[in-house]
Amino acid sequence: MPVLKYDNIRIASLVTAVPAHRQCIHIPEDAEKDRQTKTYVKQIGIQSRHISLTEQTCLDTGFAAARKALEMCSLTAADLDGVVFATQTPDFNAATTNAHLMHYRLGMREDTLAFDIPLGCSSFPYSLSMCASLLQQPEMRRILLIIGDVYWPNYPDPAGVLADNRFLIGEGTSALIVEKTAAPAPEIAIALFSDGAGYKHLYNPFAGHRNLWRQYPRAQTSAGVEVFPRSNMDGLEITSFATTRVVDAIKTYAEKTGKRPEEYDAVILHQANKQIVRTMTKRLGLADEQAPMSLDRYANTNGASVPLTISDAFHDDPREELHLLTSAFGIGLSWGIANIRIRPAVISPILLVEDDRFEEGLLRPIP
Repeated sequence: MPVLKYDNIRIASLVTAVPAHRQCIHIPEDAEKDRQTKTYVKQIGIQSRHISLTEQTCLDTGFAAARKALEMCSLTAADLDGVVFATQTPDFNAATTNAHLMHYRLGMREDTLAFDIPLGCSSFPYSLSMCASLLQQPEMRRILLIIGDVYWPNYPDPAGVLADNRFLIGEGTSALIVEKTAAPAPEIAIALFSDGAGYKHLYNPFAGHRNLWRQYPRAQTSAGVEVFPRSNMDGLEITSFATTRVVDAIKTYAEKTGKRPEEYDAVILHQANKQIVRTMTKRLGLADEQAPMSLDRYANTNGASVPLTISDAFHDDPREELHLLTSAFGIGLSWGIANIRIRPAVISPILLVEDDRFEEGLLRPIP
């Protein structure tokens, strides 16, 4: 297991933004037909999520989060040397990256780098490692890292979103300013993993170019809501992968780095669903309170779930500094582990973003 080690790098601010609209799973007490929904909520653990009804994308929530992150550090866009945007749902075509759109919206300098990382749920350790690697260069000082995805386009219209009473995915976007420190800072250690043979357990056969000429029907949710097919997911395989191979990787990482999971202030796991998180927690020998959950209120927010959970759990923590073990896993198959130190003072409460959105590029108003 190669462990990538980075010195004198810190997270200067962490802000997570979500669309203002909050959608709850409604369970009438006297409805026999909703027994399945009750079981779903109990097992999966999701009771509500935030999702846009006004065509906001992760570019919009990311823009709000980025401005707040800069404000918290008393910085401007001119102080940034790059922007990295981890998303699998860019606003436009993949080559017109969200990073370039963010560069434009913030008014960043011309001599700054900008690119997207098209990873999903595992994007936090991968993108953090990329930023830390870039900051090893002498003239790189500070990078804006944004992580987020958008989900409302999976529905035909806002009414379709509102009609869905059983959901897994929510929307949230995190912005982190990762910077080089003048004074010595504790080491960040990151381990990254891949298993390309597992791609078939979690992928979207219609998003790329291989199947463009093939027609396919739309799918429906249990509530009869029409949803555009976006991915194939083998839930049993993903559950097995997370609760065995990812757990084993965390244990090996702990042996190699010399610190057991229970010795950290908390272990932040990707918020896939309650069953997966709690099974991983148990197999790591942790108490439930050592592995905070946010998915009950925000659902599975893909790549943003680790930083969102940090924002949710620790924005008002009284401690001077936290040492956190994080692990994220998903599409690829890919997974990663990172330990980070962060001061609660640089963590913002979760922002609610109203109807503000990027109007350029909209083809025509929706009737």
